[in-house]
Amino acid sequence: MGMFSDADGGSRRKTAVGGDPREPRFSVVAGGMQVAGEITSDSVVKIEGTVEGNVRAEGQVLVAKGGLVIGDIVTGEAIIGGEVRGSVVAENRVEIQPGSVVNGDITAPQLAIHEGGEVNGLVRTRRPAVSPGGDADRAGAGGATGPSTTEIPDFHPVGASAGGPARWG
Repeated sequence: MGMFSDADGGSRRKTAVGGDPREPRFSVVAGGMQVAGEITSDSVVKIEGTVEGNVRAEGQVLVAKGGLVIGDIVTGEAIIGGEVRGSVVAENRVEIQPGSVVNGDITAPQLAIHEGGEVNGLVRTRRPAVSPGGDADRAGAGGATGPSTTEIPDFHPVGASAGGPARWG
C-alpha cells in the first residue's frame, strides 16, 4: 500500500526522525514563515522565510534569496543568498551570493563574495575559535595566535568626476 508499506504488505514508515542515518537531514524555514527563537541542527538548515534569533547548524546554513536572519549564524558552511543582520561564523567556508547582504562580521577560513554581494562588517579569514556544536565566544574573539582581521574600506570615486581614476579610501 503506497508509501507506508513494502512490497509484501508489511508496514514500514520512512521519516526524517529515526530514518536512515546515512541520509542527511534537512530543515526548512519556508517562505512566508517566521520563526522567533534559536534554531539548532546537527545537519542542514535552509531559510527561505524569516528567523529572529541565532541559527546554529553543524552541517550547513543556506539563507535563500528572500530569506532573512536577524541574529548570528554559527555553522560548518554558510551560503548567503538573502539577508543576514548579525555575524556569520563558519568552521570551513562562507559564500556571499549576488544580491545578498550581510550586515555583520564574518569569520571563516575561506570566503567567496560574488559580484553584487555585500558585506557591511569586518572579515576575519581564520578558523573560528567556536565550532557549530559548541558554545560561541562570539565571532570577535581571537585564538592563541590572534585574529587575522581585514577591514573592507568604503569605495569613494575620488577624482572620477575630474577624469581621474576612482580609488579605495
